[in-house]
Amino acid sequence: PPFYTSEQGACAVNAGGNIIAYYDCRYDDLIPGYSPIVIGGKYYIYGNQNSAVDNMFNTLYNMMGTEAIGTSVEGFKSGMRQYVTSKNHSINITSATGSYYNVNLNYLKSQLKADVPAVVFLDTFSITATRDIVANNGYDHIKSENYGGYHTMLVYGYKDITYYNSDGSVKERNTYLHVTTGFNGVGTALVDITRNCNVDDAYIMEVA
Repeated sequence: PPFYTSEQGACAVNAGGNIIAYYDCRYDDLIPGYSPIVIGGKYYIYGNQNSAVDNMFNTLYNMMGTEAIGTSVEGFKSGMRQYVTSKNHSINITSATGSYYNVNLNYLKSQLKADVPAVVFLDTFSITATRDIVANNGYDHIKSENYGGYHTMLVYGYKDITYYNSDGSVKERNTYLHVTTGFNGVGTALVDITRNCNVDDAYIMEVA
């Protein structure tokens, strides 16, 4: 996935902008002046961030009504709709909240498997680098960094880790979301929604 960042450092704008950059692979008029690199007609490489991406972020920032204190959920959705509509496309923003740590996990998984990204609005969370889950004999060593406050991230995949007792019963199940963090220098990482995390809202984002 792309993990560009806006000059304002606004997390909701970052998440929304990267969703637009993701869909620009299919609809290259979403970001005029920007095109990902196509490899073999099937795979994409997201190149260096350019002025076209910067302009897209600036436009989103204004359309979302983002302020120094952040972006509201409704402002995020309104801004995404306004931007995509201005490019003669449509966007479906469907709730993916539910009973599993406030996530409709089965629905979220089905959409991610279909290459449809999501966005989560969090209040308190932890970040784990993919290299920081190390399997050992009989246990895993997991290194995470905890954060407080509100944050918004793009979700592009998931990872379930289930631990079992000696009798085969489930001892613990951890569900990680593959995200673009929106943090400078961090890029992609994992967020465990089953511990040290509060999911306030989750939405499937589909552009057509």
